[in-house]
Amino acid sequence: MSRAPLPATARAALPAGSFVPGAVLSVLAGLTIAGVGLGIALDWQGLVLLVMLAAFWAIPLGVAWLLALAYLLWARRRAPRWAWRWMLLPPVLGAAVWGGGQMLLDAHRAHALRAYPPVHELHINLSGQDLAPDTRGLTHRSGGVDPLLRARQLRFLEVTRWRDAGTPPAAAPNQGYDALYERAPDGLSMRPKASHMLRWQGTAPDDAPPWPEPAHPAPLVAAPALPDMTGLPAQLRLSWLYAHYAGHTEAAPFIALSGMDSLAMQGRWGAWMQAHLLNDGPSAIVRWQVNGQELPTGHSALPLRQQTARRCDRWGGGYLRAPPDPLWQVRWQTLDAPGQWKQALVHVPGLARSAGHSGEVMSQRVDFHLTPDGRWLAQRVQVIGLREFKGLRVTPLGGATLCGSAERAWHPPPPLLP
Repeated sequence: MSRAPLPATARAALPAGSFVPGAVLSVLAGLTIAGVGLGIALDWQGLVLLVMLAAFWAIPLGVAWLLALAYLLWARRRAPRWAWRWMLLPPVLGAAVWGGGQMLLDAHRAHALRAYPPVHELHINLSGQDLAPDTRGLTHRSGGVDPLLRARQLRFLEVTRWRDAGTPPAAAPNQGYDALYERAPDGLSMRPKASHMLRWQGTAPDDAPPWPEPAHPAPLVAAPALPDMTGLPAQLRLSWLYAHYAGHTEAAPFIALSGMDSLAMQGRWGAWMQAHLLNDGPSAIVRWQVNGQELPTGHSALPLRQQTARRCDRWGGGYLRAPPDPLWQVRWQTLDAPGQWKQALVHVPGLARSAGHSGEVMSQRVDFHLTPDGRWLAQRVQVIGLREFKGLRVTPLGGATLCGSAERAWHPPPPLLP
C-alpha cells in the first residue's frame, strides 16, 4: 500500500546553514546603506571615493542579496524564523540610520543657521587702486569668488559670507565671519562689530591671483543705525554694502528682497516700497540713499546711455519705508568723485485713494529719474491684482525722461487704473 504524501507544512526543514550566507549578505548590505548615507549627510571629504567603492561593491552585493532573498522566498516555511529576521532587518535598519542621521544633521544645521545666519554682502572699490576684500567664508552667487576689484572698474562684488564652524576665531584673527559680525538688536540680523577689515590694496598685474598677499587691516566705519524692518517677512535679513575708499571702508545696511520674499509681500506692503534708480546723468552713481536709507544700485549705476541692454529695466533696487512727507531727501556719490555726497530734495507725489477696481497691491515702488541737467523726478507705481494682473496705478512723472513713464516698460501696455 502506498503512503499519502506529507503536507507542505510537514516537510522537512532545510538545513539552517544554507541561510547563513544570506544573513551575512544582509548585514553587509545594511552596513553599506548606513555608511553611504552617513557619508552623504556629513559631506565627508572622502565621499567621492566612498561612493565609487560602494558602486563597485554594492552592485554585486545587491545581486547576491536578491538571490539569497529569492532562495528564502522559495523555502518559505521550511526556513527558520531567524533567517527572515536577519535577511530583512539589516537593510531596513541601514536605511533608518541614513534617514535618521540626515534628519538630525538637518536639524543641527538649521539651528546653526539661526544662530549664525549667512550675510549677503555687496562690495565696491572706490579706492583708486586694485583691491580685494577678505574672502574667508565667501561664496559668489554664480559659484566661485573672484574678489579682485580693479581700479576705476565699476563692478559690484555680490557675495554671501558664511560662518566656518571648523575654524575657531583665534585661528584667523581679523578675518571672516566671527571677526566681522555680531547679532543685531532685532535678534535676527547680523551687523559689523569690527573696527578694521582685512583687505589687499595696490597694483595687481594681469596674472595676479584672486586674493593677492599680503593683506592689511583698514579702518571699518559701520553705520550706527539699522533700518526698522517691521512688517517685512520674518525670514528676511539685512544685507551690507561695503564701500572701499583709499584709507578706510564704510559699511551700510540695505534691504533687498529675493523673488520669493517679494511674493510674500503681496497684499501686505503697507508703507514699504521698492526704490529704483534710472540714471540719465553724466556719471555713474556708485552709492545712493533715500531719507538716509542705503539702497543698492546694481546695473542701474551706469548712465542709461552707456547701457547696451536692460536700459530701462525697473525690476531691481532696494526697499524702504515711505514717509508721509512728499519731500524725500536723495543723496548720491558718483564714480568721478567717490566719498563726496551730493543731495537733493525730490517731490514724490502720492497716489489717490483707490477706487473703481478690486484687487490687492502685488508690488509698489518709486522710480527715481536723474535727468541730464541734474534734476530728479519721481513716480509712484502700484501693480494691482489678486490672482491675476489687473493693471497699474501711477502718478504723473512731471517731465520728459529717457525711459519715460512706468507703463512704457510693459508690452503690451497695461491698463491704467484710477
